[in-house]
Amino acid sequence: MADIKELLEILTDKITPLTRPKGEVSALLKKDLKRLGSFSDSEIDQGINWLDGWDHINYLTEEKRYQVRNRHLVKTIKGELVVSGARSSSMIESMLNKKPNGVIRTTEKSEEGLIFEKVTVTEKAADNLQDFFGPIPEQETSLNIVAGIKSQSEWENKLFWRREDVSPFISINNQKLRIFSPIFMQFRKIEDSPDYLNTYNEMFPINLIEKKTNTGLVYLLVRRKNGKYETSQLQSYNLEESCRARYYVLQKANACPFDWNEENETLSIPKYLPLPPELNKALCCASCCFPKEEKKEIDGREIIFEIYKNVSEKLILQIARCIWLEDGI
Repeated sequence: MADIKELLEILTDKITPLTRPKGEVSALLKKDLKRLGSFSDSEIDQGINWLDGWDHINYLTEEKRYQVRNRHLVKTIKGELVVSGARSSSMIESMLNKKPNGVIRTTEKSEEGLIFEKVTVTEKAADNLQDFFGPIPEQETSLNIVAGIKSQSEWENKLFWRREDVSPFISINNQKLRIFSPIFMQFRKIEDSPDYLNTYNEMFPINLIEKKTNTGLVYLLVRRKNGKYETSQLQSYNLEESCRARYYVLQKANACPFDWNEENETLSIPKYLPLPPELNKALCCASCCFPKEEKKEIDGREIIFEIYKNVSEKLILQIARCIWLEDGI
């Protein structure tokens, strides 16, 4: 099992917030992590994603850099106070020495075999440990995060549509072409089959195409208006754009990927249908635990869903605002 506590400690040592506030370029950082730790490439990718989700680190999209956050407390939806940000074993030991009964360590395990030591503090102990992580949050961290995220309607209103004279579904100069399937909620490889493309074109009002060109990866939203094609091009490296586009296509196709259980306050979403990074962080910070997994069969194909805890009604309404068009909430 890979211990991502070790990963966080290496990150803290290498790009400490005090001496390296701007962090490190993503590609260089991952090379160093492979050299300094006993992690596979997939463990590094997964570990970094979870550390980002729990607010220990932060990814700067435009700069393609990772930062380690200053130490702080994440307040979950249930009121747990979780120590987050830059971290070392000696720091945790110092906290335990000061308040041995107020610092709780629990081991979280993921379905992929990752483990992580979550450190929480009681509210009484937190008052006396503020030298380590600062003030106690007044509001749940998840709700603070979603308050600053634009709505899906605001995102839609800023899409720039351009008329196309040639069908965007045609592969030119041996371009590799994939199309997002609202049925399977994943990108599907497209063979040179006009019938297959026409089926998607006729079934769904909005399509999302991924093209590999000589200049790199391109995402295109495609719609028909007055019998003509219109496209809106998205930045391929921008995870927020590509994630929002997938959910946009799903809503236009009347395919809802969410399954919220009001009684248990859990939210199930397809594992390979990530939310935009900041919205994903809000969801992860609701419990600061790995989600459970469950397989569901959709049209003869198994899809893995991740089940997140502590998703209150107040939080799910805010998540819906951020990723679902308002007329569909």
